[in-house]
Amino acid sequence: MPSVIDIEHPNPEIRQGVVCPLAQTLANVVPSTINFNNYGAKLYSPVIYFGRGPKELRRSLRTLGKQLKVSPFAIERATRCGETAMTNFYRTIQARGREIMQQLGPQELAMVIVSRPYNGFDPGVNLNLPRKLRQLGQLAIPMDFLPLDEVQDVEDIKPMYWRYGQKILSAAELIRNDPRLQAIYVTNFGCGPDSFIQHFFKDKMRGKPYLEIEIDEHSSDVGAVTRLEAFMDSLKNVPYQPFQKPASPYRRRIKDPMQRKIFLPPMTDHALALVAAFQACGVDSEALPESDEETLILGRKYTSGKECYPCILTTGDMVKMVQRPDFDPEHSAFFMPSGYGPCRFGQYHRFQRLILDELGYAQVPIYAPDQSETMYEELGMVGRTGCCGRPERALRV
Repeated sequence: MPSVIDIEHPNPEIRQGVVCPLAQTLANVVPSTINFNNYGAKLYSPVIYFGRGPKELRRSLRTLGKQLKVSPFAIERATRCGETAMTNFYRTIQARGREIMQQLGPQELAMVIVSRPYNGFDPGVNLNLPRKLRQLGQLAIPMDFLPLDEVQDVEDIKPMYWRYGQKILSAAELIRNDPRLQAIYVTNFGCGPDSFIQHFFKDKMRGKPYLEIEIDEHSSDVGAVTRLEAFMDSLKNVPYQPFQKPASPYRRRIKDPMQRKIFLPPMTDHALALVAAFQACGVDSEALPESDEETLILGRKYTSGKECYPCILTTGDMVKMVQRPDFDPEHSAFFMPSGYGPCRFGQYHRFQRLILDELGYAQVPIYAPDQSETMYEELGMVGRTGCCGRPERALRV
């Protein structure tokens, strides 16, 4: 049972593509429930990096080979065979996807199953939605048949560090721009990454309707068919309009960081230390008041309830601040660090960016330094030259 950490992305602009925390830690969680020794079985749990190049992949596989008493030569041969098979597989499904799109008439529709492979390709998990669509007279194709990795505009995708989140947002880009394609987003109850990806998917669709089906152990065939029928009926009353993509809300250049007051969420007492550090660098800053019942009410109002609790609270704190009569949007900013996963924390600022834009505060930046080796450099975006770095730079907001 391998612990797969990341997956490669062919676009060099996208530097990270991790899998979700549950998939990464499954090899550690399962033994806490099942004692394999009682069954005379041994569990092998290699840590595998598909996204760090061939050298790192082979190193992890050779480690597994030693445990299995398999020679490095045999490991290398098997790895090459696997890479060839995977390359041929992707070429085949891409060719099939191009063939389908070429045969699809301008007035015909295709329902794209937007999902992860374990949802989209397992008829037992997805209630056999593709077959149900065919029975209703609709063509269904997996999103993997689309040229997801050929999407050129990746500005909205780069901050998304989950590999399948990147694929889902790429699918949204292609579906939105093709009047023949409609999306059926299949997700699972309690999926952590999807609690954020769903917001970004909706934003990227720019108003184009789509169907979202959340599956759990209580889902039924009848309910799925009813929703599919309702969705197809609704499409008959929605004339296609080209969806213009506005400028990305996630990155802007802020030229006056020294003139903005930075508000920090009260997630921990360390926020007070950060306030002092910013002030020592000449940056006006303030810790937001402690979260209260009003915070929770506002947070629940602007979230789906599926996000992690700290996101709900910090979102409520931001909304509460912008609603204050003394809040100056032209000279204020929020501080919410970013990250490169797999925890959901690194997506807080992106989601909160959507909320501020929705409330009419697009001019209020969210300073989001990445919690990686670039963090100290990125902190320069709120500091004074010589103290915290360069004051003018492109910001992740």
